[in-house]
Amino acid sequence: MITSLLKELLIALLLGELFSKRLAFAGKQYTDGEIEREVIYSGAFDLTNQSYAEVFDKMSGKWPTHWFCGVYRTKLIQDLMKNPFPQCQSHDRVFMCELALAPRIFSIPEVLHHKTMYRQTLAERYSAQNVGKVFRDPQSQTKYVVAMLKRLVLSPNIPLERKLRLYPYHLSLFVWRNRVFLREWFPRLFRAALHIRAGVRRAIARA
Repeated sequence: MITSLLKELLIALLLGELFSKRLAFAGKQYTDGEIEREVIYSGAFDLTNQSYAEVFDKMSGKWPTHWFCGVYRTKLIQDLMKNPFPQCQSHDRVFMCELALAPRIFSIPEVLHHKTMYRQTLAERYSAQNVGKVFRDPQSQTKYVVAMLKRLVLSPNIPLERKLRLYPYHLSLFVWRNRVFLREWFPRLFRAALHIRAGVRRAIARA
């Protein structure tokens, strides 16, 4: 399976000179053999001909497209890794969001690899390690949002013109989608807002 993965990705890398990264979907499979998720990179999930903004919105949103199994051009991965992964939850998504705005991505529709999954949460499985502590941090969502904004704004891999054109709207959309971080800042206000929303919904349902 690994041989097939590398063969397909390397062929695509050699054929597509305009693309800097080749992405193959890695399905998720539990240790007992159950498939947790498989999404084919075709149709709306095919990233090959999508714009930088479209790919970024998928990487930063709830689309299951942020895994980075694939083949990278050496110069690209060297430049990206000059800035290490941030110490926050979903650090892989932060990395992939920078990648979404830096090179062109070519996606392959075949499922060539399965990633092993565990039924424990990351906080439970890595309770004694830094990654577990990151997910238990009471400011975890805030640190994730800050890490994302910091990496994208300061990234030397994303052209300034692209930043000026895309960031005002798309970074604002990212912050809005992750506004749950406000619960960490104003827990009482957040709970009150949820209580009010639930009351309004009950009133509408009774009407």
